[in-house]
Amino acid sequence: MTAWWWVRHGPVRGHDGICLGQLDVEADLSDAATLEWLRATLPDDAHWISSPLARATATAAKLHPGPVALEAAFAEQNFGDWQGRAYDTLPLDVDDLAALTPPSGESFVAVCDRVAAAIRRIGAAQAERDIVVVGHAGSIWAALAHALDLAPARALSFAVEPLSLTALTHFPDPEAWRVEGVNQRR
Repeated sequence: MTAWWWVRHGPVRGHDGICLGQLDVEADLSDAATLEWLRATLPDDAHWISSPLARATATAAKLHPGPVALEAAFAEQNFGDWQGRAYDTLPLDVDDLAALTPPSGESFVAVCDRVAAAIRRIGAAQAERDIVVVGHAGSIWAALAHALDLAPARALSFAVEPLSLTALTHFPDPEAWRVEGVNQRR
């Protein structure tokens, strides 16, 4: 079995109501108690991976003093021309939000495809290990969609708060996943 520990980056302050996507903004990592809880909860001998965005890499550095591999496939959804705009100005009144592709961006369906491919690739290379990923709500929703074989739109129903932990276990034979916890917080 391979255990996947997904941590959402620390909260982003000063950008309320703004579509961030892949904008490279800093995380507020002042919640020492939650960071300590995560350090105590996460396995000691894990393979560490982070999205390359600053809010994720800074969170990973606060949690783990050792090497952390960067994985572009675990970056947040690219909202293209919508990044930096207020959510209330975006045309989000659609039947299938997961299939909506912002101009010059990607759909959540595409995020699910890239995250699933990376999970399969990394899971094969790191089989039978603990894997910690510091990512984003989008990459964690996509991991849940992959593990539970959910339609992308259904995966968006999960709460994934900053500095929360989502734990999934993969069993290769037969191909199966178990959800250990979603959006766990101190």
